[in-house]
Amino acid sequence: VTRSFISWVIRVGYKLHLVKNYREALKKTINQVAEYKSSMQYLRKHPKLLFKMIMLSILESLSYAAMIYFVVMAFTSNIDTSLSFFFFCIVKYYICAMASSFIPLPGGTGMMEISFIFLFMELESAIVFALLSWRILTYYLIVVHGFIHELGGITRNLYKNRKKKGETV
Repeated sequence: VTRSFISWVIRVGYKLHLVKNYREALKKTINQVAEYKSSMQYLRKHPKLLFKMIMLSILESLSYAAMIYFVVMAFTSNIDTSLSFFFFCIVKYYICAMASSFIPLPGGTGMMEISFIFLFMELESAIVFALLSWRILTYYLIVVHGFIHELGGITRNLYKNRKKKGETV
């Protein structure tokens, strides 16, 4: 059933000129589905690993969303520091994230900032610095880190290729 459904979807894509090479796309998709299936079977056999992965994913999502709380706390002194305010900030972050998902730009640039300004108006004069700090921590540092990482990988590969050829670096 799965194979025939995948074949039908790719055939429709081919007829609509969304898929260039039918056989190549079918082979690639079948391989991806087989890999996904084997991964799910592996996780079914290792429930402890699955549980750890779920817990780490939840922890990652909450810590990423909690950054907004620490930025707000850094720029204001008259805000409630209770646990309820912490969760309130997390909810506001996810509202920002949902709002930015409707605008198809990298990182939700633009809509994330606008929704932050509307949701955290209580910051008043510090809102610009809080917004800049938050976006630098949650988006721009990640982009810069990725760029440096990729640049290091490219440099390492060039060095290895030259070393294999016997050239001097």
